[in-house]
Amino acid sequence: MSSKTSEPEFSFEAMSTKSFIPGERLNSSETLYEACEDVFLVYLDFVGGSSISSSDFSLFRTLTRNFETRFLEDMRFLNVLDPDELTRATSYIPEIIQFIEKIIDNGFAYSTSDGSIYFNIDKFANAGNHYAKLEPWNRHNKHLQRDGEGSLSKNTTAKASKNDFALWNASRAGEPSWPGPWGNGRPGWHIECSAMASATLGSQIDIHSGGIDLAFPHHDNELPQGEAYWGETQWVNYFLHMGHLSIHGSKMSKSLKNFTAIGGALAKGTWTSRSVRIVFLLGRWREGIEITTDMVNAARSWEAKLDNFFLKARNIAEGARWVTSMMNIFGLNGHASPDNPDIGWAGIDVPEYAKPYLNTLSALRDAVRRLAKSNAHITSQALGSIINTIGSSADLGHSMSDLALPYVEVLRKLKDQIASLIASLNIGTTEVDPNQLLRYCDRIRDVDILDLGIYLEDEDSGCAIIRPVTSDLVKALQAQNQRKLQAQKHKEEEGRKQAEKTETGRLSPYEMFRTDEFTAWDQDGVPTKDSEGKDLSKNCVKKLKKDWERQKKLHEAWMPVMLMITFFNVSTAQSLSGREALFSTSCDRMCLFSIVTGLYSLYGFTGLHRFSLFSVILGRAFLEFAQASSASKPTHELFSYTSGRFLYNEDARLRERYVEFDVTALKEAVTKHTGAKVTNLAKLGEGGFNRVLNATLENGLQLVVKIPYPLSVPRKYATASEVATLTFLRSKGIPVPKVYGWSATNENAVGAEYVIMELASGIGLDTRWFSMTKKQQQTVALGIVGIEKTLFDIPFGSIGSLYFKEDLPLELQHNLYLPGASDPDGDCNTFCIGPIADYMFWYGKRSELKLDRGPWSDPCQYLRAIGNRELGWTKKYGKPLEKEFPYNTLLPGTIPHEHYAALLEKYLAIAPFLLPKDPLDPGNQPTIRHPGIADLTPANVFVSPDTFDITSIIDWQHTTVTPLLLAAGHPMMFENPDVEPPETLEAPKPPEGYDTLDIETKSQVDELLRRRYLYYLYRVFNGARNKSHLSAFYDPVLQPRQHLVDYAGRQWSGNIITLRGALMRMCGYWPLLSTKEECPISFTDAELKKHSEDEPMWFDLTALVNYWRDELGGLSEEGWIKSEMFDHAVKRNKELQEKFINDADPDEVEKVVKGWPFQDKEELF
Repeated sequence: MSSKTSEPEFSFEAMSTKSFIPGERLNSSETLYEACEDVFLVYLDFVGGSSISSSDFSLFRTLTRNFETRFLEDMRFLNVLDPDELTRATSYIPEIIQFIEKIIDNGFAYSTSDGSIYFNIDKFANAGNHYAKLEPWNRHNKHLQRDGEGSLSKNTTAKASKNDFALWNASRAGEPSWPGPWGNGRPGWHIECSAMASATLGSQIDIHSGGIDLAFPHHDNELPQGEAYWGETQWVNYFLHMGHLSIHGSKMSKSLKNFTAIGGALAKGTWTSRSVRIVFLLGRWREGIEITTDMVNAARSWEAKLDNFFLKARNIAEGARWVTSMMNIFGLNGHASPDNPDIGWAGIDVPEYAKPYLNTLSALRDAVRRLAKSNAHITSQALGSIINTIGSSADLGHSMSDLALPYVEVLRKLKDQIASLIASLNIGTTEVDPNQLLRYCDRIRDVDILDLGIYLEDEDSGCAIIRPVTSDLVKALQAQNQRKLQAQKHKEEEGRKQAEKTETGRLSPYEMFRTDEFTAWDQDGVPTKDSEGKDLSKNCVKKLKKDWERQKKLHEAWMPVMLMITFFNVSTAQSLSGREALFSTSCDRMCLFSIVTGLYSLYGFTGLHRFSLFSVILGRAFLEFAQASSASKPTHELFSYTSGRFLYNEDARLRERYVEFDVTALKEAVTKHTGAKVTNLAKLGEGGFNRVLNATLENGLQLVVKIPYPLSVPRKYATASEVATLTFLRSKGIPVPKVYGWSATNENAVGAEYVIMELASGIGLDTRWFSMTKKQQQTVALGIVGIEKTLFDIPFGSIGSLYFKEDLPLELQHNLYLPGASDPDGDCNTFCIGPIADYMFWYGKRSELKLDRGPWSDPCQYLRAIGNRELGWTKKYGKPLEKEFPYNTLLPGTIPHEHYAALLEKYLAIAPFLLPKDPLDPGNQPTIRHPGIADLTPANVFVSPDTFDITSIIDWQHTTVTPLLLAAGHPMMFENPDVEPPETLEAPKPPEGYDTLDIETKSQVDELLRRRYLYYLYRVFNGARNKSHLSAFYDPVLQPRQHLVDYAGRQWSGNIITLRGALMRMCGYWPLLSTKEECPISFTDAELKKHSEDEPMWFDLTALVNYWRDELGGLSEEGWIKSEMFDHAVKRNKELQEKFINDADPDEVEKVVKGWPFQDKEELF
């Protein structure tokens, strides 16, 4: 055994080394070092680490100054000005020590036995201060806290709280250290910044910036340090947090080999300072930027647009060389510095020796093109005049430079072609084809001169711009040609597929099985008995039903193509041609899948939509605020609706949304409930029911104030129920806004109802919805299911809405929970179930009717209350109606409202059987969900920008507690994108040949896969976490039941088809209901046959009207449209109506004029 045991042996095998590829040449010392870096670092530290003194700071200064210099150089490369002052932590050690001492003196820090100093978070909070202001959701994030302390910090157990952070770290042997009152050590990470900023800027900072990853814990620890030192509650007024830079999905880092220094990128010549700035400008300052091929291409496209702009500017003012330094920063010379006096026209000039010939060529070509497009008779004199006037302006002799010869040849070629045409005219040719001249000009541009590195960019003015060909321009031209070829190919292929699909869809699904093979059919025309009168097997009926559904989709796609013929009874091919032209344009733009899906959504085939008008209005909540002109009288800007226009009945819609209130009193109310003055009050958004204001307080807190419109009903109950719902949900751990104050009456100083609540934390999910990773999608889906699981587990005892008990008289209160249910928090002492806040129970004149509005213990009473509500309104206020165009082509004349009342009577007869008889059956369990299910959209959900955990869900107005079998369903953002559910629940996979698809098709497939994956996640997580919800999904009558209740709750509007169809379908599903009694309603064979003919046409007409709404710019059912689209909508609306009037037969014109759907109309409420 060796006697040299005092020195440890160094083992290479113990090290993790970077891989080296045999045969790869190490062509520099830097490359060699990078390949062996992991070994060298450990070995050198082993050999010589102890020789470096921890008090010798020159090494640190040399290292950091090197990177500081490189950073400043990179900033200068990008034309970023130097900072006014540079601070370095090692130069501020005395100031840092003094800063810590004062924090200790103020009672917010303490020392430990090893000489470290820690900030006391609990004492700071108990003194009335707030910790983790920037990211309160991360306050207990142990991983971030450990990361914030750094790898050199000790894992001491001497801290008063595990959340406390270091102000001064006692140094171990060999670690950097400075002498301090508590022993040798070094400053904590966070205290350096607080001390340096205070020494430089004083007791308050206006703007503090940094990367988003520094928000917590670094900046959230800086704040209490500064506030503890200065004794201020707000040390920093504003923070600007910038996102990360990543490349192809990975954060830029040297270890991943995706690190590129700015100086290196500029030196390669593939980037300029301008192109780097453009890439950064393409992203939002607060979000991360990912450098992808698409982004680089987008930047090049933008840079090309800048080149185009300056080309045109030079074309207008050739002598404009007085461009300022700002033009240098964003101008043509990507390498110019701000103080460069001579910008020139870098990158866009052509060779001097070629200019005379190029100018003559371009002018000659421009003149020929203008002549060809003028529709004038082209004579030899006209062409000769062009040659004589322009063609002789350049010297084509032998004195030109040899370099100019190729350009001269192109000019000669064009002149020769024109001379040939002149000769043909002189020998008897009667006319020159203008297209032939244009082909000459195009070849000059696209081939002859392009081969010489010059491009003639044609302008609308008729004069081309002469520009040099760049690699980006070549790619753009190639891509343009490729797109044209692909578009033509795609159009031809789509035309072929559409023709096949159209022909296949000609056969109606209601007629497809009416052959001699069968002898009996159900109401949809699906066979039930074979040719011998025997019942078909279940498997056979199931297969036939699938075939029926498939043909129904094809038939629905086919019907719009034939609607014109149906509308106007076209009898001649000549009269058909104009209508075909209109529909050709329509069909080119129309996505059949979207139409079918839209129809199914509208009629409830993919989810429950219980409230028709309610859903229409509520679905627009929190629209992006945009200032618009208003038809109402000039008022305070906070009183009027300005977030859009209405194409019809605008005066009525604006009156409904006009609400006056005392602004000063409202600010005082906010101050009363929060203890802080309001410094600013502005609109945040305007939805269907409320004006939403943003209140900024003197302490920097941002709040939301909701003011209901006059149309928002039920008065008092809507506000009282919403506040109680939010308070109750927060007590159950549901992330909803905190309510600070409210008033459910307008008999107050403000003069209006209001709710004051916190601004939702996190970021809107709608800003990331289409760019989430699968991991983020999983987090969001699991979060929603987890929240719904909590909601579904609440043992509510009745149907209705939530209220504080103190807000309702005793006779309107039902117990909150089921008898015997556990109530550890004493909820039943505070909350109760009261009258339903469903909008349709109070809408319009319903508020004047004596209706049963709950609460209900029996689900059957609730179902009957819906039918009785609409029946009572229809009998008292309903009247015969004529349907709008084009529905009046299917249901002509006046339709008596008594027909609708008769259908409601049938609904009331069937209602007692729709839900399980036993009130305690799980399907009857009163359940609370976000209002209307479909309204739970990404716009109403907020998440943490880092983890994507759900931080807030907003918009709980009109929340109801209803039976599980009526509440169950997919939220809109998790709906099945396919008409039929998948046969097996498996994660969706790309189709075969996915990698060979073109970009556009692949994008469409990716979106479909994204939606399928979200649907899959929602189903899987419900199966794992919320089994009661999953069991409701498998109820065979779930959707037919929900559709029937939905349609029975809709107001009479002249439509008898959808409710009739829902009733007929429920008769067909009757054997699947949990009852042995026979169905109490029936329909004759004639009624069934008539409906089978009417319903498909009704759906097709609805698809057509929805298409028109899209054509007008996204018109809602109420006539709402974005302000910037209003003029377009007015113009397009007039064009559509005139088109139909001109094409209609004389006896059909009145149907179009009187029934046009997008004009002022009488309304029933």
